[in-house]
Amino acid sequence: MRFLIFALFLISTFANSQTSWTNNFNKELNFIENKGQFDGRNWQKSSKIEYAIDANTFYVFFTKEGLSYRFDKIIRNPNRDKSVTDSPKRTNISELVNVSWLGANKNVEIVAENLNSGNYYSYAIKNFETKEVRNENYVNGYKKLTYKNLYNNIDVEYTIHPKEGIKYSIILHPGADISQIKMKYTSNHTKIGSENITFGLNEIEEFTIKTSLGEITEHKPFTFYNNTNSEIKSKFKFENNILSFDLENYNKTKTVVIDPWIVSASFNSSTAVWEVETDGSGNAYVIGGETPMKLQKYNSAGTL
Repeated sequence: MRFLIFALFLISTFANSQTSWTNNFNKELNFIENKGQFDGRNWQKSSKIEYAIDANTFYVFFTKEGLSYRFDKIIRNPNRDKSVTDSPKRTNISELVNVSWLGANKNVEIVAENLNSGNYYSYAIKNFETKEVRNENYVNGYKKLTYKNLYNNIDVEYTIHPKEGIKYSIILHPGADISQIKMKYTSNHTKIGSENITFGLNEIEEFTIKTSLGEITEHKPFTFYNNTNSEIKSKFKFENNILSFDLENYNKTKTVVIDPWIVSASFNSSTAVWEVETDGSGNAYVIGGETPMKLQKYNSAGTL
């Protein structure tokens, strides 16, 4: 799975009038461990979020049952009642696409690997029933997630590409049955503005998701024998909102990799920066983003 993320932001800081650097706000992507900060954000009470990718206004949530794409945007409140003093001027709209692995192993193991040791996350989490706010500090981010034995002899690997976002591969181990893999697509959204979601195969057999806030395109899969790159002809099938794969005859005693490419080049990732401060050591503190805003700390060399 691959997303192209366009985030342009310039920071210049001077420590002792000698050091300057630039960086891209919202550039760093990880599979972030859920410690409660993402609970319920996939709008599925029965599917606990285990990990998430946070590109601020665009999110991917991973559960044992599947994953969800979420687009957010703050807009002027079209239903504002000016006669009411506390009527909000702005409101948030959301569009979600949920992907469920049909018939998958309910006890699938999700393994997080390649810990991103360069930085960590910290979240203030509010309990809206008790109004209490707690802090979860030193939350880990990883560069790889693997669904182990999602189906019999089938693994799914998600990785963070160093330049171009997210990538996934389906690994068919010897004896795997490709017909077991079925992904059911459903959608949901707020009803405030012009929200709209469609998905399906286009004229060149790519799978596309189109919303009012962004678009995801999944290119035709490249399928090959592991460690050989010897291609096996393959294509998507999409019927009754279920996406699956059609492979030509192949040797089922060998390991096969199905490698679709997914690109999201048009989602509205927020790169807005509201404040930049520095301290005497040259560290920079940057507040930016929208839903929610976040604080990022960089050292004097520009490292997050």
